[in-house]
Amino acid sequence: MAANGRELPGFYFDPEKKKYFKIEANHVAPRGSKYSQEAKRKRSEAFVQTKQQELLQRSRVLQSASIAGVALHRELGCRQPGFLRARSECVVEQLGNQWSVNLEREYAMGLNRPDINCFDIDRITGGFILGVADAKGIGNVIAFPPKDENAENRGAEGASPWVMMAFRSTISSISMSPSNTIVATSTGSHQAPVVYITKATHQPETFRRTGRNLLRMGQYSSPTNPGLSLQFRPDVDTIWASTFNQFNASGPTENVAIGTSNGVIQLYGENDWQFRQAMSTTSDVLALDWLSPNTLAAGLRNATVRLWDSRSNGTSLRLFHGGPVVGVKRAGNESLVAVCGLKSSLCLYDLRMTKAASPINAHTMIPYPKVSNSTTPVIRFAYENEYTYPVGFDVNADLGIIAAGDGAGGLQVFSLRTGRHERGWKQRMQTRRDEDVWNRCVRIVENDEGPPTICAAIGSRIQKFFW
Repeated sequence: MAANGRELPGFYFDPEKKKYFKIEANHVAPRGSKYSQEAKRKRSEAFVQTKQQELLQRSRVLQSASIAGVALHRELGCRQPGFLRARSECVVEQLGNQWSVNLEREYAMGLNRPDINCFDIDRITGGFILGVADAKGIGNVIAFPPKDENAENRGAEGASPWVMMAFRSTISSISMSPSNTIVATSTGSHQAPVVYITKATHQPETFRRTGRNLLRMGQYSSPTNPGLSLQFRPDVDTIWASTFNQFNASGPTENVAIGTSNGVIQLYGENDWQFRQAMSTTSDVLALDWLSPNTLAAGLRNATVRLWDSRSNGTSLRLFHGGPVVGVKRAGNESLVAVCGLKSSLCLYDLRMTKAASPINAHTMIPYPKVSNSTTPVIRFAYENEYTYPVGFDVNADLGIIAAGDGAGGLQVFSLRTGRHERGWKQRMQTRRDEDVWNRCVRIVENDEGPPTICAAIGSRIQKFFW
């Protein structure tokens, strides 16, 4: 037998004698022999112990989601951020509110019970880009300039809204990039769903003095800026969500993700837009958010959250939520994710502390996992919404708050750091319409002059909560 030192089953290689010895039972091998069963066991235990000492041990804090929020700052050498909690509580407690947009009363003469399904903020003018639908299911993208406090009436120059694009179905999402590129999507009905892309421009001169009669549902079927606009019809049944990659604000191209009935589509470019299938799923993608420049989180109807890496085009099943996921938001860093779902499920997760997904729970026949089988969250919020969709949801990590519409039509604000319910508003009671309306879209908007402002769309109005 060649004395090459390789390990052979049932033999021990003696490096001094440079030969193999058969491993024998303890009562047969000579006393103190290196090739007895007892000697083999001790060598194996010593090898395992040495390897464990060489490996970096995982922190016990990170193994428990229940104590991570309490002890993680201590492990990092930071002090308890009590002043941050006090600041957010003080700001939320002193929030005032006013109606910022009222389509039914001031502008929308001729509209048939308009509802604001979604909106975003024009970062240059401070106005709103609205996704509006009426009782017939016709949708419009409406540019709504900021209110001029000095104007005596809404027909003043530069104060009139205008229709940017008309759709044949309900508008499902509106997303705006830092460079003022607008992406609007429709759900589709008797026609295929549409992705509409345009650049936000100043109000056209011909629209400046037309007054209230301008804003009529479906009046304009072409965009106000056709030279910088395009439409894209993906081969899907429905489009549910869209979000720009805010990390690429200074990059040469735009990057937007579109959530559809069978996965995620990535659109990228500036003038010459291209697309690719980023993620394929068997369940509807209802919510999207970028966690980092290259990582996208997608919330699905089957109560799962999947991550997609744009560099490798790889996908992983990361979380099981307690109900169909209708909102996903980055909560300060790429490891913390706030997830809002039906079945009264609103949780904060740490992606570093999740267990591998069980294959049985991932089966497509299960609509959503039971609460006992869901991923353990860092914080579970006292949130109530059994079945209302779509519902507004947003996170501001700097202030440390979560704002979410509930099933009763109100708006609830929670502390992102403690999970405590800070404040709530019953908005349904403040509307004059007989039918049920609720918060379909919520945005927490940064304010250069002070704390962020919360804007919530309910019915035909947008209510602004400000400090």
